[in-house]
Amino acid sequence: MMKKCFLIMVMVGLAFAACKKDAEPYKFKETAEPLILDFVERPNSKYSVAEVVRNPYVAMLFRYESAGSEGVYCKHFAHEFHDTINNRLLMQSSDILTEDGRLVYDFIGARDVYLAFVDYTKGGDNTNINGDTVGYVPQSAIDNARVQIEELYAQEQYDEIYEVFRKAFTFYTCTGEEYKQIVANGGN
Repeated sequence: MMKKCFLIMVMVGLAFAACKKDAEPYKFKETAEPLILDFVERPNSKYSVAEVVRNPYVAMLFRYESAGSEGVYCKHFAHEFHDTINNRLLMQSSDILTEDGRLVYDFIGARDVYLAFVDYTKGGDNTNINGDTVGYVPQSAIDNARVQIEELYAQEQYDEIYEVFRKAFTFYTCTGEEYKQIVANGGN
């Protein structure tokens, strides 16, 4: 009888421990945890993915709208956000969801997202691109991701948000001339 009581108490304790673990609030990814940006290398691109990732002046540029006005944003990738082993670029997870759980629209609300070489030491900035365009994200991928991310956010499926973002923000290599044609044809 004593063994049965002890066994029941252990099982009840385990059940409470399991319930307590499920009741813990979601812990958002820390800023230091990177988001991976993959590439698809298109044939006949001027630069390979390896060359793009290894270039210290690669930056992501896009148009955004804030408070009724439109602007151009330029995100430079610091050295630690170049994954030269796997040929990828990295972003901070807080670029999508803040550490306190707010959804960030800077990237999922962006238009005309592309990569270019911007040499700040030679006067380059978000209005003066002084290097080649080297990649883009199809606008349809961003638009579809935004809808999915908003739905996942409403359902509090936060880990899935990062995965949808990662798949959407896959860069396709291109030249500046190719990118102009892509934008002229709707961005896809």
